[in-house]
Amino acid sequence: MSRAPKANETPLWWPMFSLPNVQVKFPIEVDGFALVAADDFRIKAIKEKQPRMGSFLKRFKTEFGDAVQPSTIIWRKGQPDTYRTISAISGFRDLVSMSVIPLGWAKVHRFGHVQGPLYSDTFAVYPWMVDNRGEGLITQTPSLFGQHVVKKLRGQTMAALSFHQLDRRDVDMLLLNELLKRWEQCFATDSPRVEDERLFRSLNMANAAAKLPAGADTNLYDVVRSAALWASAFEIL
Repeated sequence: MSRAPKANETPLWWPMFSLPNVQVKFPIEVDGFALVAADDFRIKAIKEKQPRMGSFLKRFKTEFGDAVQPSTIIWRKGQPDTYRTISAISGFRDLVSMSVIPLGWAKVHRFGHVQGPLYSDTFAVYPWMVDNRGEGLITQTPSLFGQHVVKKLRGQTMAALSFHQLDRRDVDMLLLNELLKRWEQCFATDSPRVEDERLFRSLNMANAAAKLPAGADTNLYDVVRSAALWASAFEIL
């Protein structure tokens, strides 16, 4: 069982990315890697060692100023370094997304109303995160490498996307548990099986296909593009 580190110790858990559009009501995890809520005991341990992490998580609101509590992907020291790669982190996000979104749409068709997230943007990672020294913020995207201070951050959920609290009833638990096994199998090694790589390439494409086609300007071409991405996801398998 994890415990909070002492002041002179290296943290046992490290934050990877936060997801401001969703609050998980239960931890989604394998040994040493997890998606957890802001009140999880492991996040509390991180905040004791890195107080700016606590400040970071408190600085998120909707576009109308309502406070939200992001979920965070975390890694435990001593587990494979391959778990910390962007491929592994996005693969974990993708498997969670694809255990939720298709089920949400199935419920819409079955019951006629929304019951849970319907678009994978709900699981988008926030580009800024507290650095590994716990001193400030850092980001690295295809268009920006940057550093800043936590107190300047005005974190926001994605505009016009509902904030969701994710409970077990919103998740295809059978699918999730099988995908978690495959994730460990794929990313605990530097030489994953071809079948596992193919699965996570497919999940990544499916996650892209499940995003909002566009915003208030969505038209037929946007929807057709999403359909083409779904076709590609199945072709990869």
